[in-house]
Amino acid sequence: MATGTIDNGNKFGLASIILLGVNAIIGSGIFLLPGDAYQALGPSAIGVFLLCALLVMCLALCFAELASRTSENGASYVYVQAAFGDYAGFNVGVLTWFASSLGIAGAFAALLTAAEAIVPQLANPAGYHIVGCSLIMLMFFLAYLGMKSSRRVSNVSSIAKLSALALFIILGMSAVQLNHFNPFVPAAVDSGLAYGDRLGAIFIVLFFAFTGFETLPIAAAHMRHPKRNLPLALLIVVSICTLFYLLIMWVCIGVLGAKLGHTGVAVASASEQLWGNKGLWFISIATVISIFGVAFTGVFNAPVLLAALATKGFVPKGLARVNGRGSYGRAIVLTAMLVMVAFLSGSFLVLASLMTVAVFLQYIPVALAVLKLRRTQGGRAPFQVPFGPMIPCFAVIFAVTMVVMAGTKIILFGLGSWLGASALYGMHRYWLTRVHAGDNN
Repeated sequence: MATGTIDNGNKFGLASIILLGVNAIIGSGIFLLPGDAYQALGPSAIGVFLLCALLVMCLALCFAELASRTSENGASYVYVQAAFGDYAGFNVGVLTWFASSLGIAGAFAALLTAAEAIVPQLANPAGYHIVGCSLIMLMFFLAYLGMKSSRRVSNVSSIAKLSALALFIILGMSAVQLNHFNPFVPAAVDSGLAYGDRLGAIFIVLFFAFTGFETLPIAAAHMRHPKRNLPLALLIVVSICTLFYLLIMWVCIGVLGAKLGHTGVAVASASEQLWGNKGLWFISIATVISIFGVAFTGVFNAPVLLAALATKGFVPKGLARVNGRGSYGRAIVLTAMLVMVAFLSGSFLVLASLMTVAVFLQYIPVALAVLKLRRTQGGRAPFQVPFGPMIPCFAVIFAVTMVVMAGTKIILFGLGSWLGASALYGMHRYWLTRVHAGDNN
C-alpha cells in the first residue's frame, strides 16, 4: 500500500479516541500513589489531585487548540515544527519516540511485576524475561494487524479498566468512614511553610499520574474528524481521569484512614480490608489490565510517531510505508526491536528519567507554539483556548517550574538529551546536503 494511505473505515471515532486517551493516562500510578500522598499531606492530599488536574487541564487546552489546527500524525513534534522550524521539531519528535519506546519497556516491566501477585513464577528471572518478550511480540503483532485490531484491543482494555475501578468506587463508598478525614490537615504540617515543603515534594509525583494525554493526538490521521474530535476528546479524557482519581482517593482515605500512609499498594490494601483475599485478587487483576492498557497505547502510538517523522524525511521514508492491513509495518518492527532491547537491559531507572525529560520537552515548546501560531497562521483556530494568552503563558510558567522542582539531575539529563538530538539533527542535515550535492553533479 502507498506510503501514508489509511483506510477511513478503520479510523478511531470519538468514543474510541476517548477510550484510547483513558488507556494512556490511567496506569499503575493511581493504584500506588494514594499512600505516598496521604503520608505527606494527610486527607488534604485529595486537594493536590484536584490541583494537578487543573494544571494538566491548562496544558491539555494548549494541545487541544493545536490539535484543531492539523490532522497530521505527530502531535507535539508537528506543532513545534510548524511554530519553530525543523530543528526544534526534529529534537522533540526523536526524543519523544525514543522515550515512548523506553516507556513501553517500563510498562511491560511494571505489568509483570504487578502480575507476580497472581503468578509467583514471574519472580524467576528466566520466566520474567521469557514472558515479557513474548508479550512484547504479541502486542506489536496485534498492532501490525492494523487499525481495526488496535481499536478493539484499546476499547476492551479501557472498558475493563474503568469497570473495575468503578466497581471499587461504588462498593467502597458504602464503607467510607468520615472521621478518617479529621483532621483534614495533619498537625505535623499545619504551618504554611511545612505544608508548602511537603506539597512541593509530592506534587511532581502526583502530577505524573496525569501524564499521557499528550500522546493522544499522535495518531491524528487515524481518527475521524480529528480537528473536531481531538480537542473534545482531550478535555473529556482529563475530566474522566480526574473524577476517577478523586473518588479513588476518597475511598482509600475513608476505608483505610491512617493506615493509608503505611502502604505502597493503597487500592489493593483497601480492597483486601473490604473483601479479604478475593478483593486483593480482584484489584491485582485490575492493576494488570490497567498497565496493559498503558503499554498497548504506547505500542500503538510510538510507531505512528516514527512514521510521522519519516513522512517529513527526518528518518528513512520507508518507515512511513503502510502495509496491506493499514499499519506502519516497518516502523512497528523497528520500535519493537528497541523496546525488546530496553526490556532485556533492565535499565528502567534511566528510562524513567528520560520519560520525565521527554514530557517537559513537549510541554514548554507546545505551550509557546500556541502563542506563535496565533500570530503566524492568523485567524481563529477551530478550537481556541479561552482568556487570550493567559492559559498558554501560565502553562509555560508551570512547566518551567516543574523542571526546577524535578532537580538538577533531570535538568542536566534534559540538556544532554537535547544536545544528543541536536547532534543527530546535524548529521541529518549533513546527509541531506551530500545527497543534494550528488544530485546536482
